[in-house]
Amino acid sequence: MDIEIVKFTLFISLSFFCSGSETALFSLNHSSLEDIINKYPKRGAIINHLLSNPQKLLLSIIFVNIFANIFVTLTANSLFSHYFPTVPLAAQIIIITLFILIFGETTPKSIAISFNRKVSLTVAPLFYILSKILYPVIFLMSKVANFLVNINSYLFFRNEIEAKYYKSDEMIEVIQSSKSLGIIEEQESDILKNIIEFAETDIWKIMRPRDEIFSLSIDDNVKDIIKVIQEKKYSRIPVWKDDDENIIGILYAKEILHFKTNDEKLLSYKKYLREPIFIPETSSAEKILEMFKKTNNHLAIVIDEYGGIAGLITLEDILETILGDIVDKNDVVPLYHRYNHTMIEVDARMELTEFNEVFETDLKSNEAVTIGGYLLEKIKRIPKVSEIFMFNNLQFKVSGAQPHKIEKMMISKINKFHRKKSRNNT
Repeated sequence: MDIEIVKFTLFISLSFFCSGSETALFSLNHSSLEDIINKYPKRGAIINHLLSNPQKLLLSIIFVNIFANIFVTLTANSLFSHYFPTVPLAAQIIIITLFILIFGETTPKSIAISFNRKVSLTVAPLFYILSKILYPVIFLMSKVANFLVNINSYLFFRNEIEAKYYKSDEMIEVIQSSKSLGIIEEQESDILKNIIEFAETDIWKIMRPRDEIFSLSIDDNVKDIIKVIQEKKYSRIPVWKDDDENIIGILYAKEILHFKTNDEKLLSYKKYLREPIFIPETSSAEKILEMFKKTNNHLAIVIDEYGGIAGLITLEDILETILGDIVDKNDVVPLYHRYNHTMIEVDARMELTEFNEVFETDLKSNEAVTIGGYLLEKIKRIPKVSEIFMFNNLQFKVSGAQPHKIEKMMISKINKFHRKKSRNNT
């Protein structure tokens, strides 16, 4: 009966080996595999060869693992019959199953995921040889598996397209490596990363907020409208009726700018309004771009969960998230003007992270996204023009504000002498 104990130990070890090998090999990402190939060319080539045909590798591992688990069960049953004949069959099945789960699945997989490179380098040559020995069996299993997959795909997923893809973080890792090696330029790297992150981009980061939307009333004088369009140089303007929440159309400047101010045709300019497109703020940037392509529109009104106007988004806003800022002669001035290394004037809309990078500071906030929001978080109110505040060795002087928002601030770094002088004055 001692031979049965040896057989049981051998087969559970084989199951342990197969489960760990599967996890280690299939958990290698592309950068890890590339690193292995550079450091260990021969074994790296073997691993690369095995992973180039994952179905063949997986079937080889599964075949050996099932073989091992079957014999674990048979030898365990024999041991129970000899040493514990009174244990019920149901209890034997439960004990054997738990034993296989712990020592043949959970434990080896947990170990392998932590040491996937070392394990892969060790087991790859063995499975390379095994795949050659088991080739006839694996070939037959592969054909049967593909046949069943094709039947299921036809019956249940005929309208779906199977797509193989990398995870976004892995792709970004590859882009970073390519940039470091000089294969691609920094600008190309930024564009590729923006494309990968595009689908997950939040609308609120792209859209123009409601208080920055320039719109017209349907009752506005036409001559005044033409004058405003010429001054503002907007190509598309939302038009509202009765209330600025009630957007009834989008006016394209090109439709009326060619008319003369005394042209009678202007009296019927309302016919040039195009139907507005409304999108919920929960929409993804990817869906909005697809909508722009289908409808041939370049502007949409973003609405919040209550049906109110949350903001406005344009095709240019979408493209800038991918390509970066698009330079336009009508674009607004930069969000900051730096006078020297200790003084800067900023637009309150400037992002806090960008401000920290430009002004070499380390301001942090749990809620605020912009530098204006940071100051509001600190003082808990809308400040007046010329008010001065001091936080984190910085002096904030409000240089522009409206009753409902901050527009501009002059920010200066406070040196030690200035701080001492301020304390003495107090």
